[in-house]
Amino acid sequence: MPIAIHAEQALLPGGWAPNVRVTLSGAQIAMIERDTAAPGDVRVARLLPALGDVHADPCAPFFAALAPDAAPASAAWRQVEAALGKYLTPDDQEAAAAHAQVTALEAGFAAVGAFHRHHHGAGSRPKAYGADGAAAITAAAALTGVGLTLLPVLRSYGGPSQAPLTPADAPFACDPDSYLALLDCARDACQGLPKDSRVGMGVESLSATWTDDLSDLIDAVPDGPIHLPIARHGRDVTDGLGAYGARPVEWLLNLIGVDERWCLLHATAMTPAETAGLAASGAVAGSCPMLEACAGWGPFDGPAYRALGGRFALGTGLGAGPTSEVTVSSLLGSALGPTETSEAVYASVADGSAQALGRNGGQITPGSLADLVSLAPGQGLVGSVDTLWSAGREVVAQGRHPARDTIAARFQSALARLRAAI
Repeated sequence: MPIAIHAEQALLPGGWAPNVRVTLSGAQIAMIERDTAAPGDVRVARLLPALGDVHADPCAPFFAALAPDAAPASAAWRQVEAALGKYLTPDDQEAAAAHAQVTALEAGFAAVGAFHRHHHGAGSRPKAYGADGAAAITAAAALTGVGLTLLPVLRSYGGPSQAPLTPADAPFACDPDSYLALLDCARDACQGLPKDSRVGMGVESLSATWTDDLSDLIDAVPDGPIHLPIARHGRDVTDGLGAYGARPVEWLLNLIGVDERWCLLHATAMTPAETAGLAASGAVAGSCPMLEACAGWGPFDGPAYRALGGRFALGTGLGAGPTSEVTVSSLLGSALGPTETSEAVYASVADGSAQALGRNGGQITPGSLADLVSLAPGQGLVGSVDTLWSAGREVVAQGRHPARDTIAARFQSALARLRAAI
């Protein structure tokens, strides 16, 4: 049966509108009416298109708990990452992924881009190439109802110019042939999920792959999003100049080519010419403000990039999942220009995240996926999440996911085992 939501205010493409009735049919928005209501409508105060978290490590809750004082990507953080990779089982991955997904949903994200990096662990079958992990992440999504874009991550080399992998890279290793097998496993794992799920391609960094490999593998995901962290700091730029003879973003734009399927993550070390080139490409720039700040990479210049017409989205980043301190409002602050309204930035980010995750959403318009969030009455644009729909599925009610307690208990059990092992 169709569901009708009556909002006192709704953020439509033209801005806030009063007294809006949104009818859902399955996963999509079927109709929008003004100044009308009917008995049985779901009544909400404020209705917005829900955001998507474009860069989410399914194991982020373990990092946050096991390395609480280590900056992401620091030596101490990498040490915990390597140790975790030795003991992590598929059951652990499912527990962490479900916990991260529930946290994201309750924070107002209807979908996540799962950057699936851990391909080998204590419970993985020999040469499974991440299949067990992919199955664990999709099992978590089936439980939580989150909109899932699964992004298996390629890491073939340990550094620029095809440097060999180190022992610490073992949990994440995936050569091109293995990666093709992993993509097939990921697609199989998503078969049991709702039709809004997607499989795309993740790349650890330009230093983790090589030109020919990257070109060939892009052809293996002809209709899926491609996510690549790039130009995070000065070392990325130096590595790019040494290996490719060009700055990373410059090289990628000119040699590989970038279009609407791409999401370039972080990109805090770009020249004005690279910034303009990325904006013109139609790709999405995915910024993770908390991660970039904690790692000392500096901020992505969201206002300048967006002023050039660049598509923009936000992620929580590896090891920095949404918490009470990391709210949607704090993430939005990184993209807010001096003359812009919060509503305009929010709408832009919602649209950009939908593009980056391969979802036909991001707006409250007929035909769009029903990724919607209602907020309790409050001050400012972003208040506490009341109800959240992911592709029409009601997954949060009165601010809570129905399986929150069970999922949290399972995560704490897995965390206790890993803490004792590490």
